[in-house]
Amino acid sequence: MTKRMWRTRAWEAALKILSPAIGAFVKRPLDLSGVEKILVLQLQQLGDSVVFTPTLRAIRDRFPRARVDMLCSPVSLELYKKCPYLNRTYLYAPVGSRRRKLRSFFSLISEIRSTTYDLVVADVTQTAFWYAAVAWLTGGRSRLGFDVDHRGFLFTSRLNRSEANFVHCNLEIARALGARAPSAAVECFFDEEDCQTIEQLLE
Repeated sequence: MTKRMWRTRAWEAALKILSPAIGAFVKRPLDLSGVEKILVLQLQQLGDSVVFTPTLRAIRDRFPRARVDMLCSPVSLELYKKCPYLNRTYLYAPVGSRRRKLRSFFSLISEIRSTTYDLVVADVTQTAFWYAAVAWLTGGRSRLGFDVDHRGFLFTSRLNRSEANFVHCNLEIARALGARAPSAAVECFFDEEDCQTIEQLLE
């Protein structure tokens, strides 16, 4: 067994041992009173980003006056940069040396923390400990995500991942937030400029 495998197993064992105690301390009822600023984590690839669109629409319908922002990967940004449900996007695109990546990441986290979000949401594809840690680092008052294999213990409110497809799993977030009968229809966001570009390409 390689050192990397040993480290992975040791980390997983540590999570399994420590997560119940830390999770019990962190966990609290989901408080939706006075939600004015919401941050959505969308740090995945294109398919994962598309299957979240029904939930994002439901979040916007549930909180029509709230500021809804998104922390994006370069791929998800391409899908969401023209989304009418968002107020702004942050881009997480680490490049360069490890030190430079860390400096860039914590600079971004500092900018996000300055907004003081009331609610942070992570979708069903973001179940690695990394995403729960990012949600915690943002300083969000309430943090909602899925707990799989003891990795989501830094979320203040946790959902169990069912056997349903990712669209319907994500809609559990919307229901937890009080959205009524959310639609499962996915979306793609574009404008007139995009239509003109397509017409030119087809010509």
